[in-house]
Amino acid sequence: MFGPGNLKAYTENTIVSIDALAKHCAQIRATGLAKDEGEFLDGIRCVAAPIRAEGGAIIGSIGVSAPLARVTPERYRSWGVQVREVADGISAKLTSGEVQD
Repeated sequence: MFGPGNLKAYTENTIVSIDALAKHCAQIRATGLAKDEGEFLDGIRCVAAPIRAEGGAIIGSIGVSAPLARVTPERYRSWGVQVREVADGISAKLTSGEVQD
């Protein structure tokens, strides 16, 4: 629950203030990618992108997580591009009707 206090910290990198979380969310919205630099688990780096339904509502996501030591900055950028492309492709199939129940 959000309130006037700080959010729970899981690691030294966890976002613990509502203001910082709002800025982080604005960055995610602008780039289309959510990135985690050990915010939940030390030494783990993640990148994810939303899967959208018709009308733009987010209905899921797809992402990659790996140990920080195995994810160079160049690989991290490359994964971000790939994750966004896959998420956009899934979204396109969902909104075009190619995916059936």
